[in-house]
Amino acid sequence: MSVQYPKMTPSDVRDFVDTVVLNQVSSDAVSGFFLRKGYPAPSQQEAAVVNLVTEIMKAAAGETDVKLERVEAEFSGRVHALLDEFDDAALGDVDFWSYLAVRFFWPFVHARQHASWSAAEGKPTDLDRPDAEKLKLERYLIGRDHYQIPLRMYLRGQAIKDGDDYSLAEVPGTDFWRSQILGVRTSQYPSLARAVVRTQKDRDLGVEEQRPPGRRVNRLRSNIEFARRTDDENEELISELWKITKADVDALSAKKATRKKATASKKAASKAPTPESAVPDTSEQSS
Repeated sequence: MSVQYPKMTPSDVRDFVDTVVLNQVSSDAVSGFFLRKGYPAPSQQEAAVVNLVTEIMKAAAGETDVKLERVEAEFSGRVHALLDEFDDAALGDVDFWSYLAVRFFWPFVHARQHASWSAAEGKPTDLDRPDAEKLKLERYLIGRDHYQIPLRMYLRGQAIKDGDDYSLAEVPGTDFWRSQILGVRTSQYPSLARAVVRTQKDRDLGVEEQRPPGRRVNRLRSNIEFARRTDDENEELISELWKITKADVDALSAKKATRKKATASKKAASKAPTPESAVPDTSEQSS
């Protein structure tokens, strides 16, 4: 017997962005949108999601964008614990995650990705590319990958869950979680993910510094079955990998120098006179 659960297609999400967000979203506007679409009232299980999002927004305290990484970190474990009670078929469906994001998590998406939301409302920060940030908003709402806010929080909790312990989900760094845990197969091995997160917590490598050890961990997965190893065994192994070597420092310095040179060349090119401007204007000279 097939399980029934609410869904929102990508087309529905785009309709929401075009008809609700563009006209300045509000609780009443969201409720009206779902009423027009024929969705039933939220179930008792979904009411618990409403309560959790209310708590999240109280913790957000009016902050936006990157400042809300701390709130995302703090609540990822609770998001996983609550949403993991939903049916497995729903949790495996992109359209169910889109439904959750739009109907319940929209206040946090609005705050967490405020620049993209504002662009979708018709107030882009980059006037030369007015649609770019609007398309980004769809990515934070459509539940296809770890960019989508509630799905990302769920996966963050799932990756490091150890019994009822979600404390490692609070290790900060959105880029770290996306690039080194959720965006690679590390998240499929909780004991490995916990080892990487614990070591990052201790060493606090910067975004660029994480790249070389991250590549070493990824290469190692092809030779070692991490699922068969204990947390302590994995942490001992990761401890040797998750650090910056002299070769890493040299490579990062060379990369930085190359970027600096490219930027300087680009600036110089933008200031150079064009062929047309180099030709003297003789139109007003008398014969």
